[in-house]
Amino acid sequence: MALQNGGCIILLDGLDEVGDIDETDIRGQALRNQVLKQVQRFASRRCTFPSANRLIITSRVEGYFRGSLPEFLEAELCGLDSMAEIEAFLLRWFIAYELETEPDINYNKVLQRVRKNRLDRLVPVIERWDSIRRLAENPLLLTILTIIHETGKRLPHRRVELYETVIKTMIESWRQAQTDHVSNLYNTLQTNDVYYLMSSLAYWLHENQPGGTIREYEWQQKIEELLAQDGHKDDNDMLARRFLRHAREETGLLTERSPGQIGFFRSHFGGIPGCSRNGSKRNG
Repeated sequence: MALQNGGCIILLDGLDEVGDIDETDIRGQALRNQVLKQVQRFASRRCTFPSANRLIITSRVEGYFRGSLPEFLEAELCGLDSMAEIEAFLLRWFIAYELETEPDINYNKVLQRVRKNRLDRLVPVIERWDSIRRLAENPLLLTILTIIHETGKRLPHRRVELYETVIKTMIESWRQAQTDHVSNLYNTLQTNDVYYLMSSLAYWLHENQPGGTIREYEWQQKIEELLAQDGHKDDNDMLARRFLRHAREETGLLTERSPGQIGFFRSHFGGIPGCSRNGSKRNG
C-alpha cells in the first residue's frame, strides 16, 4: 500500500554482488544486464512523477560501470575521517547484525550489549594502532576487520601481518560470505595459488612501477607470465582474464585508480607479503 501511495524509500544493496559479468547467462543475456533492466523498469513504474517513491542502489566502485543506470543520480561515499565516525559505523553495523540473528530482541537491550561486549573490545584496538586505524577509515575494510575480530582472531598491529590477514580474508571468504557464491576461478586455481599470484604481482608492481598502477593489458601479460612460471600451460590467456576479473570485481583488490590505470585499491597493499624476491611461494 505504501509503495502504491508513493511513500517508500527502496534500498537495493550490493549491485556489484550480482553474478559475474558476461558469465551468468539468462535467455542469452548476462545476469547483471538483466538485473539492470529490471531495476530501470521498476524505477520507471514506481519512482517517477507523481510518485514520491525513492530508489537507492549501492555498489562498490569497481563493481559498477558509470552510466549503467543513466536516469539515476550518482554519488560516491567518502571515507570515515574520525574515530567518532568509525565508532558510529560499528555501532550501527553491530546492531543490524544482532537484530538479524535475534529479530525479537528488545532494541535497548541490543544497544547495551553491543556497547559492552563488542564496541568496548574493538574500538580500543583501532584507536591504539595506527596501522589498523588507517584501514578502518575505509568502510569495506572496517567491515572485514570487524568480521576477523568477531571470529576470535587477534588483529595484528604489525602492518605486514595485518595486511596479510585482511587480504587473505578478501581472497578466501569475503565474496563467498556476501553472495554464497564460489567464483569459477577456483575450479582451476586454489586459494593459495590466488594469494601467491597476488603477492607476486604486488612485489613486481612495487619494484617496477613507482606510481603503483599499470594498464589492463600489462596486468594481463604479467599474470600470464606468472601462470606459466607456476606450471599452467593451457589457455593462460583466458585464465588470466578470469583472474583479473576476479581481482577487480569479486575480491575488490584491484581497481581503476585513474582513467585506464589499474592498481591495488589501497596503495598500502602494493607491498603484499608472502613472496620472496625470486617469486617463490612461501611455505604454509
